[in-house]
Amino acid sequence: MKLLILLPRIPYPLEKGDKLRAFHQIKVLAEHFDIVLLASGNSKEISSEAYNTLKPYCSEIYFFRQNKICRAWHTFRFFIAGKPLQTGYFYSAKAQKLIRKKVKQKSIDHIYCQLFRTAEMLKNIHIPKTIDYQDAFSVSMKKRMKATRGLKKMLLAIEYNRVKKYEKTIYSWFDHHTIISESDREHLNMPDLHVVRNGVDIDFFQADPKVEKKYELIFSGNMSYLPNVHTAVYLAKEVMPLIWNQAPETTLVLAGASPDKAIRQLAGKNIVVTGWVNDIREVYNQSNVFIAPMQIGTGLQNKILEAMAMQLPSITSESAWKPIGAEKDKELQIAGSAQEYADKAVQLLKDQEKRRETGEYARNFVSRNFDWKACTHKLVRIIENPSGKES
Repeated sequence: MKLLILLPRIPYPLEKGDKLRAFHQIKVLAEHFDIVLLASGNSKEISSEAYNTLKPYCSEIYFFRQNKICRAWHTFRFFIAGKPLQTGYFYSAKAQKLIRKKVKQKSIDHIYCQLFRTAEMLKNIHIPKTIDYQDAFSVSMKKRMKATRGLKKMLLAIEYNRVKKYEKTIYSWFDHHTIISESDREHLNMPDLHVVRNGVDIDFFQADPKVEKKYELIFSGNMSYLPNVHTAVYLAKEVMPLIWNQAPETTLVLAGASPDKAIRQLAGKNIVVTGWVNDIREVYNQSNVFIAPMQIGTGLQNKILEAMAMQLPSITSESAWKPIGAEKDKELQIAGSAQEYADKAVQLLKDQEKRRETGEYARNFVSRNFDWKACTHKLVRIIENPSGKES
């Protein structure tokens, strides 16, 4: 079967959650299907390294360059049409033209696309199609809207209402539908919405006990992504002062690509902002405890799975815990208030045996439940079965 995969971004390097999900799914899907990959990117994202990394899994690869003028025009055009800004920003007329050409030639059997951002390019394409909603984006946008003010809040309110409507509008355009977690499925409340979870590369993310510890606490992720920015600022300004009251020398490292100005300004004596890290395992190995007080994001947090695989005892919020489903306060520590985060962090930092034990429980849990191959095999069965049901 020839499978066309349409992505809003080139899935390499793996600095964003949607790229990570797409990349690992492609690796597994390639064992079952002949893959034609279409993805959009700017001149910086389109590289021989990305092409060569993906080539072993795809028979054909097409990267579509999106310049600023085209992005601005399509964003404006879709805004005037009452559609989400994101659909215009990620729209590619060239990609849509190629898809129609291949469908007309009958050289594609099924289309799998990621995120509602790509849906517009597949409207009125009449072959079997599967959309990966990934997250309940409207819910995430509502949380972001509440966390902002002024003009930004007003723009997010407009986008939230459009995304909420659009998520339902595009449902009928597709034969099959997937999402990343049970909690996101509950939020969208749509029929036949299959949960296809993210995984973690257990062989890649392994702790190295020989590495010297440099930081007490770590929070990682794409540091330009609003939920991560919000989390890092909350952690630095609300949680860390409470930790320093009990353990004044505690250090926090904020590791991840493209740190927002608000995050760069947090850097100081006991807070390190790394920016892009070539191998995030190095910073994980240098840290004692992973802490992620997520409040406005949705979906399954890859960063937490990675930290758990690295045998890092981890602390997060109830909302971030729910899609993972680890045993509370054994495999994954849960906190609510800033004081709870501080107390749990200090307790773990002071108790080496508890850190070791919690880290072992964490790795065993993700090894059993979040293998990429097992998680993605559910998607394989959905695509292979014309009814969209799991066989």
